[in-house]
Order: sequence, then C-alpha cells, then structure tokens
Amino acid sequence: MKTVTWLGESGKSYVMAIRQFGESFHGVPGVYLFCKAKAQNDWAPIYIGESKDLSECLNASLTNHPKFEEIKRNGASHVCAIRVDGSTGQRRSMVSDLLRVLNPVCNRH
Repeated sequence: MKTVTWLGESGKSYVMAIRQFGESFHGVPGVYLFCKAKAQNDWAPIYIGESKDLSECLNASLTNHPKFEEIKRNGASHVCAIRVDGSTGQRRSMVSDLLRVLNPVCNRH
C-alpha cells in the first residue's frame, strides 16, 4: 500500500494510505484528505475532513459530500486516510493540526 506523510503544526507526522479517487475504504473512523499530484511524490492538499465511518463517507455517500463538487473542480485525484480509533474530538484535533499547516483550498471560508 502506498502512503503519504503529512506534517501538522504540532510537528507530528501523519502517515496516511493513499488511493486513487473513488477507490474503496474500510468502515473505520478516521481522518481523510483529498489531494492532487503536483509532481512525482509531491501532493497538493485540497480538503481535509474526518468521519466515524470512512467507508460511508468516502464510498457510499461520496457524491453527497457537501464539498464534493468543489473538491472535483479543484482537481482531486487521490484520497489519503488514516484510521483514528479515538473520539470525534481526537479526529477533529488531528484535522485542526493539519489545517493550520496545509490550508487546503476547499477548507478555506
């Protein structure tokens, strides 16, 4: 399995599995990141989120995602994900850590 490492503001590294847009994920809680390739092994983050069920969010209900059209318009080609068995608060904390550094276009207000 291919992985990508993203660095949060805290200095913590998050090693995420990376799959092409539309590939399936298991039904586990986690944090996900839509991205596109900038160069070989260099990725541009497009959107970061969290879910209690990655399969539901990234497989079954992907086209219902509130940012789906914007994510596609911004060229998402891959999805990274990391399993986070903790609480919703832990997942959101990880998302915030990554957002402060990566500032993906589809997370901006």
